[in-house]
Amino acid sequence: MWGAVLLPIGIQHNSQDVMFSQMMIQHHSTAIDMAALADQRASSAQVKRLASEIKAAQAVEVETMKQWLSEWGESYNLPPEPGIKAPGMK
Repeated sequence: MWGAVLLPIGIQHNSQDVMFSQMMIQHHSTAIDMAALADQRASSAQVKRLASEIKAAQAVEVETMKQWLSEWGESYNLPPEPGIKAPGMK
């Protein structure tokens, strides 16, 4: 399992760092949600174990990136993009 990654004190960030972190938080959060479904619905012990490992690893990474964004004074959430919807969304 990955541990938290600390950034050196005084390191500068830019808009790409912010966007990457925001997008990865969203991506990892979706993986956590999917793993929770697999953990609840799967009959295979291997799948349940994998789902548990995914949730644990991704949660650490989400918290690390949220900490970065907090230290940078940035939002955790992606800015809304008008008119762009995922398939199946209303």
